[in-house]
Amino acid sequence: MTRIPARWGARCLAVDGQLTAMLVDRLGGRMVLRVMAVLSHTGGNLVWLAAGLGLLLGSRAPEHRTRRLGVRILWIWALTSVLNGLLKAAFRRARPATSLGVRFVSVDQHAFPSGHAMRVGGLSMALASLLPGWAAVGLWAWSGAVCLSRVLLGLHYVGDVLVGWSAGLLTGVALRRIVV
Repeated sequence: MTRIPARWGARCLAVDGQLTAMLVDRLGGRMVLRVMAVLSHTGGNLVWLAAGLGLLLGSRAPEHRTRRLGVRILWIWALTSVLNGLLKAAFRRARPATSLGVRFVSVDQHAFPSGHAMRVGGLSMALASLLPGWAAVGLWAWSGAVCLSRVLLGLHYVGDVLVGWSAGLLTGVALRRIVV
């Protein structure tokens, strides 16, 4: 079995750090950070747990679209939470060392992969087929914006977000094949 040389991994991490710093430097103005902070919170764990439970418990008929949305949201919430926790425990990558003046309560100190990116990627993939076309497009745009917000706020590197979002997409695909 061929192993990837350690210098390649170090080089990838260095490029990831440089790309992240460039994005934060070019796009991270004061007003942008305020908007990004609000946007970032919309991808949070508790927001989607509450949304899933609200839709599930608020629907009247078992086959109703609202109930299906709630079920898919709760599945994505659970699956991405577990997967993200396992990956963060395995990799233990530190968050970027930036101070952008935006405060977040963080349950973990690890950056890789981004839990927000994983969650929004999974939600986009799992929910898009249940929504009208315009809403699905909005969902995908929101998903990308939440991912960008995590980088611009200095909470994640670009690689953390790309891997998290990709893992979320795969989780969403798997869920669509299993859950109605």
